[in-house]
Amino acid sequence: MNIYIDESGSFVNTPTAGAWNAVAALAVPEASRRRLAEVLQELHRSKLRQQAELKLNDLSEDTYLGFVEKVNTLDLALFCTVTDAGLNTKDRVQKHQAGQVDAVLEHIDKMKYGVDPLSWTLFNDGIREVHDAPQSRCIPAGIPAEDGRAGPVWT
Repeated sequence: MNIYIDESGSFVNTPTAGAWNAVAALAVPEASRRRLAEVLQELHRSKLRQQAELKLNDLSEDTYLGFVEKVNTLDLALFCTVTDAGLNTKDRVQKHQAGQVDAVLEHIDKMKYGVDPLSWTLFNDGIREVHDAPQSRCIPAGIPAEDGRAGPVWT
């Protein structure tokens, strides 16, 4: 199984509605990986401007719809979350962060410790700082283990 994650947007609060942010994860079984790579190579060859990163405005509508049709035939799953930063008040963001921190602290004993001791200490200290002062901190995320694996991992 291969999981690809990407984001779009600035993820900062703004007073203007319509400031969309998204995070998507594409789960691709190993059996579909080669065909997906072929479809993506074909898409890159058809883009209007040649650059490393592919953007939607680099494609004609027909090319984009053809790509979606081909991907739709593959055995994969797409997960996406989207938010309008213009609707997120500072108070709502702080409440959300505090709730997330509370959930981590409630279940911290169920985490597998697949990270090196220093990273684990930094994560623990950071999450507790967020809990004590959510208005001035961000939640630590994705602390990599010494072997490069993501961690910590929930059981």
